[in-house]
Amino acid sequence: QTAQPYKVIQYNSDILAATSKGVFRFQNNTWSEFLLKGTNVLDFTVSGSSLLLLTSNKLYQYNGHQETQLYENNSVMFSSITSS
Repeated sequence: QTAQPYKVIQYNSDILAATSKGVFRFQNNTWSEFLLKGTNVLDFTVSGSSLLLLTSNKLYQYNGHQETQLYENNSVMFSSITSS
């Protein structure tokens, strides 16, 4: 099944897409799996030098080297994230 794209942004020099099957990166005219492979990533945003990624009940941070889960709440359903 094809990944459903939700949002495309630029993070550093990369073009990234949040999809129903994780975050994909566009390089050499090809989209390839990049972060949270197989996970439904609903939204993401750049915050300072990090990328914040949102699933239905978890918040992750990617610092350019590794992804870290920051928060989880199974009692709520997240849908979007913003950064100021």
